[in-house]
Amino acid sequence: MCGKTINFGDKSVIDYDVFLAAEKISVQGNLGRNAFIYSGILELSDTATVTGNLAYEANEQATIPEDVVKGRVDFKKIVEEKETTADLVLRYIKDLVQSLIFTIVVFIIISLMSKKFVYKSQELIGKHPLRSIGLGLFGLIFIPIITVMLLLFVPTTNVGIAMIPAYILLIMLANSITSIAFSGMLCSRSKGMKLWVLVPLITIALWALESIPYIGVFVSFASILLGIGILIQCVFTGNKTISKGEEPVKEEKKD
Repeated sequence: MCGKTINFGDKSVIDYDVFLAAEKISVQGNLGRNAFIYSGILELSDTATVTGNLAYEANEQATIPEDVVKGRVDFKKIVEEKETTADLVLRYIKDLVQSLIFTIVVFIIISLMSKKFVYKSQELIGKHPLRSIGLGLFGLIFIPIITVMLLLFVPTTNVGIAMIPAYILLIMLANSITSIAFSGMLCSRSKGMKLWVLVPLITIALWALESIPYIGVFVSFASILLGIGILIQCVFTGNKTISKGEEPVKEEKKD
């Protein structure tokens, strides 16, 4: 039995083993067999009876009147694990390193597969950010709906099944795509900036913004929408060149 507060009145009788979990448990009646209790606070009145054994975990050891428990009493104190400053810093560093590695891997794969992707993505985020966010929101909401509809019909079931991991991958890639797009935009507008340097820096900056309490939620959501929107547009525009007047990211000449 689980609940926020559990109270057994003085006339209550239970003739079987009980397993209880609640923030506060109060027993005034008769528990006919063994009792296993997990509670922040446990209270047993002098009218209570536990015929079997009592095993309980609580914040503090309960005051048990004499002869209330006929069997054995086992107590274990609930210990709340508090995160130390070192643990917190380590967790943030681990999260940042994972984000960096993932984005860099995505950047390398994209660079090998499609050299024009950065050109197109930096144009989309620089000239059409609202359109990208709108398409991202559309994709985030309607792709699952379309997937469910495909799963309902036998001829399209396989397509629906294939769209599930594709949708998950789309969300996973979104933040990295946003970082790469911003890096490409800054690289095209700033002389001397190297794309391979900007990608990690923008990833760190985006991660830092997303880590800010309250504000970070909105930044993260906007980043996901931008990334999804950019991916959708790049997929459907294919090899279409960027708009006139937009200076593309210059490729570095190899010696």
